[in-house]
Amino acid sequence: MKNEKFAGCWKLVEFEYHRPNGEVVYPLGKDPIGSLIYHSNGRYSMQISRRDRPVFTKDYFQNSAPEEFKLAVDGYFAYFGTYQVIESEGIISHFVEGSLFPNWIGTEQVRRFQFEGNRLVYDMPLRQQGSDRRTGHLVWERLK
Repeated sequence: MKNEKFAGCWKLVEFEYHRPNGEVVYPLGKDPIGSLIYHSNGRYSMQISRRDRPVFTKDYFQNSAPEEFKLAVDGYFAYFGTYQVIESEGIISHFVEGSLFPNWIGTEQVRRFQFEGNRLVYDMPLRQQGSDRRTGHLVWERLK
């Protein structure tokens, strides 16, 4: 598939995790905000944020308390790099060059995708995080 189908700016509509028992979890609240940008040259940038993140008490984050940093990081996620689409399998791979979560740097993050009108729907594979097992579900809407 040509990258032109993905190329453009997308806004986050939905971000949730699904546990095997059917429970739905909203990792950044029920109304997060996000931006996903795909360039036709094969590069991407993605950011997702809790809408209600608290502001820092200081004007400069370098002088802020460790607890403020923890809350800021807990409510925000971002990564960027290059991407490749395998249309026949309905897969897009993100090759991570930089990430708020350093463990992702140098990894390939695979997502199943489908288009529904002007929306791009992602499903992330089942992951084990401690005792928690879950799949991710994101819906992005194309901006004009």
